[in-house]
Amino acid sequence: MNRFLLAALLFTISFAAIAQNTPAQTAQQYIDIGNRFKDSGEYERAIEAFSEAIRLDPDNWEVYDKRAYAKMRIFFTDIIEIQLEYTLEQSELLDSAIADHTHAIRLNPNDSHSFANRAVVYSYKNENDLAFADYDRALELEPDMLHVYHNRGKQYFNQGDFEKAIEDFYRAVQINPNHPEAYFLLGYVYTEMDEYRNAIIEFNQVIQLGHKSYNVYYGRGRAYAFLEEYEQAIADFTQAIMLNAAFIYSYISMGTVYSEMGNYERAIEALNHAIGLEPDNEIAYYNRAVVYDRMEDSPKAIADLLKVLEIDSSFTEAREFLDRLLAHLD
Repeated sequence: MNRFLLAALLFTISFAAIAQNTPAQTAQQYIDIGNRFKDSGEYERAIEAFSEAIRLDPDNWEVYDKRAYAKMRIFFTDIIEIQLEYTLEQSELLDSAIADHTHAIRLNPNDSHSFANRAVVYSYKNENDLAFADYDRALELEPDMLHVYHNRGKQYFNQGDFEKAIEDFYRAVQINPNHPEAYFLLGYVYTEMDEYRNAIIEFNQVIQLGHKSYNVYYGRGRAYAFLEEYEQAIADFTQAIMLNAAFIYSYISMGTVYSEMGNYERAIEALNHAIGLEPDNEIAYYNRAVVYDRMEDSPKAIADLLKVLEIDSSFTEAREFLDRLLAHLD
């Protein structure tokens, strides 16, 4: 029998056996089963087990947190980043997870993790004040929670409060100097603040720690590009492409840099590759139109700008650019 099928069958049998053994049943047995389902990624079944444990022992605050975690894992299977709107089912999952964390806090108001976890859920609901209040409370209870500084820093970054984001990321680094994501996020914050030298220092630190992922090289390449250090930028974009050939923005940024260097042939080559990967990416067409215009090939530039507006009719810069080119043809 397939070993994965066997594992699932054993879980089913144990669940059924416990349900029949009510006199000797304890909530801990359901918690153990819920943990096994959770660890195997079977979050719906984990929720069932944790719910039964809560029925048997409604004052066990830890189970509410476990059930909330399983609910959020289901939510994360459908969501990549924070959105302005969610489906009704997704919103209900978020509300239910908040209710579980809130119940855990009522039972144990001094558990920092419940506040930290509820803060994450609030952030996905765009209830930022409540999220910050929970992050702050978690840190009052446990001042050295690295992941709270990390998550609160990202929240500040998303709110555009770069100074506070930097404070939190540096605090995370103080707690764990080998925490690569904090350096990575510092690099992006400094880039947004136009502090490109500082950004490069932080991206270098990530690489020195051995985390040589495509997005680190892409981020450092952007910083070099803004500093007009084009050779270093091209080298980083090339490395990013070697690590992830499907990430189109490495090609788009490479095309932009080649254009600034006056190497229009290589710029078109890079942008063509980006368009081949994502034929409806308006940024790639717009940037290629800029290159064609510099090559004094107005028909091709116009064709690309028309494509941009076909994809996104609200692209104001493309419409103004197109109007200028058409005016010169008259």
